[in-house]
Amino acid sequence: LTSDVLAGGAEESDRLYRFKVNGRPDLNKMHTAIDMGANDVNNANNITANGDIRSNSGWLITKHGKGWLNEDHGGGLYMDDNDWIRSVNNKGIYTGGQLKGGTVRADGRASVGEYLQLDGTANEGWGCSQNGLVGRAADGALLFCQNGVWKGAGKSNGSYQQLGYHVGNFSGSNTGSTTMWITAMGGQSTKFGLAVDDGACENTYALVANVNNLTVATSMNNNIGWAKSTTINFAVPAGTNYNIVSNPLPERGCSPGQFWVLAYQ
Repeated sequence: LTSDVLAGGAEESDRLYRFKVNGRPDLNKMHTAIDMGANDVNNANNITANGDIRSNSGWLITKHGKGWLNEDHGGGLYMDDNDWIRSVNNKGIYTGGQLKGGTVRADGRASVGEYLQLDGTANEGWGCSQNGLVGRAADGALLFCQNGVWKGAGKSNGSYQQLGYHVGNFSGSNTGSTTMWITAMGGQSTKFGLAVDDGACENTYALVANVNNLTVATSMNNNIGWAKSTTINFAVPAGTNYNIVSNPLPERGCSPGQFWVLAYQ
């Protein structure tokens, strides 16, 4: 039928025409629902709907890096590779519920509005991988993976060790994996040839500690009026060397000092 013939059709015609009829848009308009009888609609261009688009048992399937887009706000979801679901225009994803995943990674800062809950437990002294992991013990104490071993923070379960009596000089090293604390006591000269009021060497003391050639503790007193001694304490990091020197008033002829050394680790 020609367009002229179609244009002359009665308005009450129940025909639906496949082609445009000039002046008769009603001939291309449905006035009721279409039942496709489980058949497909193929080769459609854009589909505009005022209500919902619903599938009872199928998928919303897209191709070529497309997905779902909210036109009003410029956000949505899509995939353009085989691994990631991405947010359109890098929009945030917000929910009052939960987000779950096998691994959660933040390339920037991770901020927690309340508390950070660690459900898994580790055992202090056991092996771990990789360095920098944060865990907790069964009692809730924080543990950190350092050098492949779970280690606690803010608590100490070390022990004291006597490192002996020394005169003038003592050198040692921390071969452990944790900080060592050293205490040196004494510092008095071992030569007592002068009277108390004439500069007695036993009434002065000197102790100096160095860690990797850096002076970290010093205690000296050249007052000869009464007998006295001193104590110094200093930390030695793992894998470093230390040295203790006692040499009170060498310019007065006093001999090197005597001292005792104690370690805690």
